[in-house]
Amino acid sequence: CVVPAPTPTPLPANYTVNLKANNGQYVVAEGNGGGIINANRDVASLWETFEIKDLNGGQLVSGDKVGFKTSSGYYFRAEGGGGSSMDATSQSLGAWETFTIEKSVGGAISNNDQVFLRTWNGSHFVVAEGGGGEVVRANRTAAYAWETFTLRIR
Repeated sequence: CVVPAPTPTPLPANYTVNLKANNGQYVVAEGNGGGIINANRDVASLWETFEIKDLNGGQLVSGDKVGFKTSSGYYFRAEGGGGSSMDATSQSLGAWETFTIEKSVGGAISNNDQVFLRTWNGSHFVVAEGGGGEVVRANRTAAYAWETFTLRIR
């Protein structure tokens, strides 16, 4: 009897990125994590740079489940899995820290593509209030301009 070898589980693929809000300002995890998330920076530096963990590995494509991690080890989190506030206070990647990255036309996601981030509950999108310049939340039920981010892959 021949027993087939188990199929290995793909390791997450990692990408270093910045997120730009509709007004051109960058998303920032204040303090490099441990607190709130805003979209009010004119320049992308350390606190505005994140690692995307593509949970199924391989090429980043629309519909992939991802997590966003700061360089100090904090993950973006949608409180309650969506429908409320966002922060970067979790130090582990669980359901509330998992987002679906989407592109309106689907397909592979490349540098400078515009994307939406759907929360774990599937009912809400991440929003940069005011289109940028304010706090980032996870409470919108549709994706329009303020829920659109330009993904800069570094």
